[in-house]
This record gives sequence, structure tokens and C-alpha cells, in this order.
Amino acid sequence: YKNMPADGLIPTTMDIMGRMSGPTSIGGGGDSHYEYVIKQWLLTGRQENILWDWYKLSMDSMNDKLIYQTRLGPYTCLASDPLRGSKTDLENGHMCHLECFAGGMLILGSHVAPESAERMDSHVKTAEGITGTCMDMYRKMPTGLSPECVTIRGDSMAPSVGAGFNIQRPETIESLFYFARIRWDERAKYQEVGRGIYENFEKYMRVESGGYTSLSRVDVIPPPASDKMETFFLAETLKYLYLLFSDDQHFLHPGEHWVFNTEAHPVPAGLNPNDYSLAFDCSR
Repeated sequence: YKNMPADGLIPTTMDIMGRMSGPTSIGGGGDSHYEYVIKQWLLTGRQENILWDWYKLSMDSMNDKLIYQTRLGPYTCLASDPLRGSKTDLENGHMCHLECFAGGMLILGSHVAPESAERMDSHVKTAEGITGTCMDMYRKMPTGLSPECVTIRGDSMAPSVGAGFNIQRPETIESLFYFARIRWDERAKYQEVGRGIYENFEKYMRVESGGYTSLSRVDVIPPPASDKMETFFLAETLKYLYLLFSDDQHFLHPGEHWVFNTEAHPVPAGLNPNDYSLAFDCSR
């Protein structure tokens, strides 16, 4: 914490002396840091307020320096380094699937915030915008499956050069889960998007002999298979799909009684680390 930059946005690498370097990233290379700052605050029973302050600072800085919108759509996108100049009405944009977890993180943070709804309004709008962009990364492909990254020109999306593959990532479904749980009365619209993703997994990825293959391209039909299934497809993607459609009231409000780690394992919020028996008592 003592080495944290003033804006809370950390570079992606740190040496053994604590010196930080490299680009800023909310996606690959930096995503888990921001996710676990807010989740650690919840796991400690919201007692370590330095964690909340760090999370709020970094997300405010992200909104100010890294979030931008395209003119048409409009699409909310995440930059990998602080932007200079206009952050709205841009002609082109770029977004990668690894960044799609941020919508779920932001709506969770807004839901559990110890601050007024008005002060969290910008976080909610960014959460909605990022998740909307990520849903269209699926909708706008012929297969209905997102590429690793997209390039946005006007109101059209195309796979970025060298990033037209799909390796069954969970981040968009993860965000759909958080939105559906926190906005319970609106859950059907998020479930409908998840249903479409699942049906296209079945249509294009299922292998007759067993398992599901990644795809090397998602912008052609039939999509070429990669003959590989990632472990996180089982550990995260399918688990978030299950939770998205589950009516189990035990998990109704993430962050209230349970905190989900990246792999969607539930851990009791506010658990005393000396009382491990609670972690295995799902009736509590």
C-alpha cells in the first residue's frame, strides 16, 4: 500500500524491492488486483477501510483516465494507459474480453458501498456501459460468440488482428451473474443473454466424443475448432452460467453474506480466519 501511486492505478509489474513498472491495466496483467481489493474488504467484514478507500480511489481514477466512449453505439471501452484529450465521441474503440469482468466488479462495489448512491452513480454507469459493450461482442459475431478482442469502428465490431479466437472465457458471464443477482427483478434480461451464449457453446463448441473445444475464429461459419478446452471453462465459465440461472436465495446478494472469488467459489463474508468451521457450514 505504501508504494501505491497517488491515483490508485498500479502498473502491471513489481520487483522484489517494491518498485513498480509497466503499463496500467484493468484487463490482463492487472485485473485480479482491483477485484480482490474490494473482495478482501468484504471478506474482512468491511473493517479494513483502507481497502475500500483504495478500491474507490482506483475506480474513480479508472473512470477519469481510462474509460472512454465511442460516438456510435455508443460503446464504453477501457484504455490500457491514461488517455489524453477527449474521452467521449471517439470514432474508434478497442475492447478485450478479459476486461469484461469489470462491469460485475463495479456493480458489486456500488451495491455494497458505504457511500451514498449518488456518489457511486458514475461507477454504476460505467458498469452498465462496459457490460453492454461486452454483450455486443457476442451479439455482433456470426457465431454469437465473442472474440478475444474487438476493434470498434462506428457502430460495427470486428475481431482485432490476431485476436479472433474464443477460448471459452468467463468474464462476460461473470458480470451477467452479478447484474442478475443484484438487480433481481430484472434478472430475465441478463439470463436471456447468458442463454444465448450457452446455446452457442452447445452449437459450435461441443465435441461429440466429449468436452467443448475452443475456436480459432468466431467471425466465420462454420468456425474452425482449436482442439483444446481450457480448464477455466469448467472452473469458471460453466459455474457462473449455473449461478446465473440458479434461484438459490442463499446467493441472492453477492457480498452480503458470501464473497465469490474469481473462480466463483463462495467464501463467507466477514469470516474470522480462526473459525474455519464456518467456511464449510453452508446452512449459516
